[in-house]
Amino acid sequence: MKRRTWMQTAMLGGAGFLLKPAFAETGGLRTITYNVLQCSGWPKSVSKERLGEFASQLPQRYAMEFALYQPDIITFQEGPAESVVKEIAKLMKMNYVFFPSGEHWPGALMTRFEIVSAQNCPVLSGERPKKLFTRHWGKANLRNPETNEDYIVHSAHLHPSSKDIRYDEVTAMLESMREEIASNANFILQGDLNHEPDMPSYRRWIKAGLIDSYAKAGAGEALTFKADSPYCRIDYVWSNATLAKRLKSARALHEGAFRQHAKDPVSFALSDHVPVLAEFK
Repeated sequence: MKRRTWMQTAMLGGAGFLLKPAFAETGGLRTITYNVLQCSGWPKSVSKERLGEFASQLPQRYAMEFALYQPDIITFQEGPAESVVKEIAKLMKMNYVFFPSGEHWPGALMTRFEIVSAQNCPVLSGERPKKLFTRHWGKANLRNPETNEDYIVHSAHLHPSSKDIRYDEVTAMLESMREEIASNANFILQGDLNHEPDMPSYRRWIKAGLIDSYAKAGAGEALTFKADSPYCRIDYVWSNATLAKRLKSARALHEGAFRQHAKDPVSFALSDHVPVLAEFK
């Protein structure tokens, strides 16, 4: 076996091994949300120059970085092409669902759980309003095959610049989610919501009954954008009161390939955002 082939085999085998729930308690849940900037690396100019002919290895880099945290669920915002999502999911030994964008910023959900059903832009009635969810909003119903426990997971990327459009997006989402949030179901909303905790949209989620995982059980630096010198928190994992009772911890992953070193001009990160991890008992 050629050395390069051996290295690739070892890498993929290692990722699969790391995904075994060696220290995750039965019935627990680990979920990660990440705006991945189309899996292109950031800054793009530096990552393209540094990667060169090895740019095709980015899916493996994502898979190995995620595998360190043994996640049950991963959601992407500003996702790459579905073929790349499929490759990462295969490396992670996960199922996946792809959420097409209203424009050019799709989402995706990968999970080791069974995907019972999924829906892109699950507005209460009709189709996606033309001006809303130009990034993405998707929903998946999941089942843990080990415990037969069900989860409702919404992944979203809200409008980055228009507060009026973002307000209407939150309104449409809450109309669709309200009964799920108030129920005894395990409910999660996560993604790049493009608002900070001191903005009105944040308070609307709280008023609807959602719990910000970091606000309740967070540790370490909370800021998630940008990856070289974070200055704001716009990426979240929310849960309803039912699931929040089991919340164990939450943190932004300011480590490994998720951060760019600002003092090193040739360093790069996997994205311009920092992912968020939440763990439930």
